[in-house]
Amino acid sequence: MCLTRLDKTINNPLGTIQNGFKQFVIYDKLSIHFECCSLGGKKEVPLDTWLTAEEYEVVSGNGIAYKTGFHIYPSAKETEFLHGRRLVYYRNVTAVGMEWGKMCFIAREIYVPSDEKAEPPFPVSRQGQ
Repeated sequence: MCLTRLDKTINNPLGTIQNGFKQFVIYDKLSIHFECCSLGGKKEVPLDTWLTAEEYEVVSGNGIAYKTGFHIYPSAKETEFLHGRRLVYYRNVTAVGMEWGKMCFIAREIYVPSDEKAEPPFPVSRQGQ
């Protein structure tokens, strides 16, 4: 799935950890799968670890090329229409745009906790790691 509209790319993303929402296929609390793509050829989402997106170039709906990553919505309000949404933590945003008419970030890394109330491990790693 690609962005409908790419608004900007970020060449030097920050490693600041933020939280947002991602759409998954959820079979039960501990069986979560990527909706469209896979990671390392697998659909099942590893929990409680930082995941790095596989990187290749795609073209947005408005014809601008960008590097792939995890599609993250910044707020619960932005994802009310999604089935299978889940709170995740993300860092290293490389692009910002629109998907399904909602703001969407493209992040290089995500952390999906097995307990939705848990936070990722700290300290935060430095940019580029």
